[in-house]
Amino acid sequence: MTEEQYENLAKILFDSAYAMYSLSLKTVNVEIFNDLNEPEIGDYVFETTNPFVPKLRAIGKLLEKSSENFGTYMIECLDGKIHTWENAKFVKVADENTKSLIKL
Repeated sequence: MTEEQYENLAKILFDSAYAMYSLSLKTVNVEIFNDLNEPEIGDYVFETTNPFVPKLRAIGKLLEKSSENFGTYMIECLDGKIHTWENAKFVKVADENTKSLIKL
């Protein structure tokens, strides 16, 4: 894939993930919010503190994270490149567990 194709894919995924996260903020089911707001190593995640960054660097698989709320995160981007974020906040991309909470 070309860099532009990766960026387009990242934008689609980012927009979808952000929509799900936004919906979790408006629901009364706090379990959905907690599920998205507490990503674990291996989850796909997206960065929420700066909406203007290139989407290809704002979404990927979480490899490492610090214990602080706005800490350091290392992600593997969709193009396979490793990107380290400092002073950032990431949330999980909705997965099967998240969808199971929506049905409750």
